[in-house]
Amino acid sequence: MEFGPSEVYGNVTFCDDIRIELDGRVSLIGCFVGEIIFPGQFPLTVPKLGINIQFFELPESEKKNLFLEVLFPGDSDLQPSFVSQIDVANLTDKTNASNLTDQDTRRCVSFNLVLSPVNIRQEGYIRARVKKGQNIYRIGRVRVSAQAFILPPISN
Repeated sequence: MEFGPSEVYGNVTFCDDIRIELDGRVSLIGCFVGEIIFPGQFPLTVPKLGINIQFFELPESEKKNLFLEVLFPGDSDLQPSFVSQIDVANLTDKTNASNLTDQDTRRCVSFNLVLSPVNIRQEGYIRARVKKGQNIYRIGRVRVSAQAFILPPISN
């Protein structure tokens, strides 16, 4: 029995900021794992939110435009807060699909998104998904909540 990755899948990292270095490295600053707890109460405005996305599919998959959609808590599935089209047909393919022999090889479309400012209306999930043709791929989410921070009294 052999196991490999799914035909189509994605990875998403939510963070405070994304920096592209001169040598091409990508620095993700302040990565969130599982949940983001914001100080204050909803609705609130966050100065910046970084989203690092990687979308994988079979090398022989048809090169159709992708649509990245980001939904914030309270968004309708039909009206995401953010939509961006990625023209996959014009991207340089670094692999030659006719020479691939590794069953685990996937074509990867990777991109970084920094939203600023970000208005979050309520508690819930920030969700990222990719649409290709009629298919929608849920590729990541992070829970957001708010908490009032009370400073301890200053003692003399």
